[in-house]
Amino acid sequence: MTTSENKQGTLATLAGAAGDFVRNWRTLTGIEVFVVLVSFVVITPMSEALLRMLVSRSGNAAVTDVDIALFSRIIWRRL
Repeated sequence: MTTSENKQGTLATLAGAAGDFVRNWRTLTGIEVFVVLVSFVVITPMSEALLRMLVSRSGNAAVTDVDIALFSRIIWRRL
C-alpha cells in the first residue's frame, strides 16, 4: 500500500465512523444518560453507607485520613 492509498483508507474509515455517529447519536446519548443515572443511583447510596459505617466504627463525629486508611484495609481483608 502506498502512502496516498493509506491516507484514503484512513479518510474513508473516519468518514464512515462520522456517518455512523450522525445516524446513531440519539441512541448513543440515551445509553450514556442511562448509564450515568444508574451509576449515580447505585454508587451514591453505597458510598454513603460505607461512610456511615466508617464513622460509626470510629466512634467520632468526624474521621481522619488514618481512619479511612485503616477502614479500607479492614474491608479489603474481608473480601
